[in-house]
Amino acid sequence: MRLRVEKLDTRFPYGIIPIVLFFFLLVVYFSIYLFLPYKIPLCWFKSITHINCPTCGLYRAFTALLQGHIITAISYNPLMLFLTIFLIIQLICTTFFKIKIILITTKKQQQRILLLFIIAFIANWLYII
Repeated sequence: MRLRVEKLDTRFPYGIIPIVLFFFLLVVYFSIYLFLPYKIPLCWFKSITHINCPTCGLYRAFTALLQGHIITAISYNPLMLFLTIFLIIQLICTTFFKIKIILITTKKQQQRILLLFIIAFIANWLYII
């Protein structure tokens, strides 16, 4: 298992359309939420099932992190906080520096990492509930 940094030819390897579409849908969703007279729930999963979703507490975690309360941020949603921070770092590296961080593994290692992630995901979700 190795971690490798790869140079990209373009800032947007999958094109600009997925990024524009994502931000457009995000703006539309929050605009509907902010400007409708009746409030739709931000978390549809919780409104339907009455169970906290796997990302529940992520907004509070980032708010606490930005205020310097690292332990509190980790206690809200540990796994999703770390995954989101990694994705933000990957997005910044791809967009601004044209590099991509790649984990090179064998097929067996991929299966082990997937199993470990599924176990961590379920444990994190049970912790949130």
